[in-house]
Amino acid sequence: MLGGHLRDVRRPPGAVPRSTVIGPVVLSEDAARLAAKVAAIPPVVLATAEGTTLLGTPEQAVVRLQECVALGFRYVILSTMGSDDETLELLARRVIPAV
Repeated sequence: MLGGHLRDVRRPPGAVPRSTVIGPVVLSEDAARLAAKVAAIPPVVLATAEGTTLLGTPEQAVVRLQECVALGFRYVILSTMGSDDETLELLARRVIPAV
């Protein structure tokens, strides 16, 4: 749709930087810890965020963000839950540098 609108007004495809929001983002390298963190998320949050969540390992997060880049997104806003220091540290040390 956006591409068609840009063509209609004679603007190049990259004239509008594309962005997306992913969240909540919950990461862990430990499956049990990840399951406990996901279980603590209120069901209403998961229901309203269906399709935009990123719940998994750092490696899964890297793949998801690489897919965003491949789709042409220049900006990805990552939304975390509460004070999840583990997720923030994994994003900073393992995920973002890899993307």
